[in-house]
Amino acid sequence: MRHVSILAISLGLTRALPDELATWACRALLLLYLFVTPGVRREIALNLHRLFPELSANGHHSFRLFWMRQAWRLGANLALMVRIGRPALNKLLDNAVINGENIVEQIMLQKGRVVVLSLHYGLWELLPQVFAHRGYPVCVGMGELRDRAFAERLMELRGSHSVTMTESLADMRQAVRKGSLVGFVLDNTSRTRGLACDAFAPGLSVLRTPFALARAEQAQLVPMFIYQDRNVLRVEVQAPVASEQEFGLRARELVRRRPEDWVFWGKN
Repeated sequence: MRHVSILAISLGLTRALPDELATWACRALLLLYLFVTPGVRREIALNLHRLFPELSANGHHSFRLFWMRQAWRLGANLALMVRIGRPALNKLLDNAVINGENIVEQIMLQKGRVVVLSLHYGLWELLPQVFAHRGYPVCVGMGELRDRAFAERLMELRGSHSVTMTESLADMRQAVRKGSLVGFVLDNTSRTRGLACDAFAPGLSVLRTPFALARAEQAQLVPMFIYQDRNVLRVEVQAPVASEQEFGLRARELVRRRPEDWVFWGKN
């Protein structure tokens, strides 16, 4: 059983069920998946140790059943993310708070180019939607998924509201040149060549493509992260970074602040 299959099932359920039932269904599915996949639980424990060595090495009580808290939070996040296009979610997008939006505005006012760096963190699927909702041109670089049927359904969902999705590097370069915010999630390199990023967590790597794209197109690398706090979507836009290690330091700080919001598996 692969996690993409769990996500495919969750996607179908959350699109069909009322909001509250969808959240409980996603939580139950993820709890079941993690319970029956000890290999995934081992990866979660390994990445916990990489990020919190001072606590996990001592068997700190808060980490023993972390995978349960992970499933609980991720289930709620997933149930919300796949409701793109529903009226209740549009209200959340309308009221989203973007801290640091002036960073993007300044770059674009100076005719600069922006490559957005993010993680599978919080409500990552909604990050492009927030900016598209506010009138920004948005393009998301999408890697190939093992489950093609799930990928097609996800592409329809992601691209249905003024967000362009592409797997083509040529399309990404063209989007950057035309002033789009071209975004990537960097923390799943199991099928691609990555860049070592020990500043984030020893032994982990991040996607190479956005750094190469930014160099080729002289674009600014801007970290962005999104999460929900007290029923409000909050986006953190950070100052541009110069390297994958600088990004890693920012990402590490964020994940340590809200660990349940980061997907701890699928990284190796």
